[in-house]
Amino acid sequence: MATITATIVNAAIISQVEMVASFAGRNAKDKDGRPLYDEVRITAQDDTLLAQFIGEAKRNLLAAYADISSTDLSGNIVFTLPAEYLTSHATSIQAEVVNFITDYVCRCWFELHLPDKVEEYQAKGALSVQKLNDLLYSREAPAMPNGTQLPNFISLT
Repeated sequence: MATITATIVNAAIISQVEMVASFAGRNAKDKDGRPLYDEVRITAQDDTLLAQFIGEAKRNLLAAYADISSTDLSGNIVFTLPAEYLTSHATSIQAEVVNFITDYVCRCWFELHLPDKVEEYQAKGALSVQKLNDLLYSREAPAMPNGTQLPNFISLT
């Protein structure tokens, strides 16, 4: 079995969400043309709410991949995959898990503060899930013990 651990660092995800919210708030305008920065920005008091959103995102990932995922004592997501799995995808899996969680938290935050951005971050989250599916369910092609490829017995004529 191949085991890949996706490390989840709440502080790093919250920092990323803060940057996204700050940028979105600075660029979004209310009906009078004023920036929505103060309405959208994240403060230290919001960290508890953002941590809840991170927990929801992790639970959603664990539910979606219940047959191959679990958590460790630190709350990281652990994927247990067949032995022939391409472990070279581990870094990409880590990145997509973090991308999904970040996009999920952004979507939840924007549902409360900037509804115009919800669909954008929902679409980004869906793209991360699609990439994660592609990475988690890819396999190595079988090869002969001496390294030669198996012969192709299928004729397309």
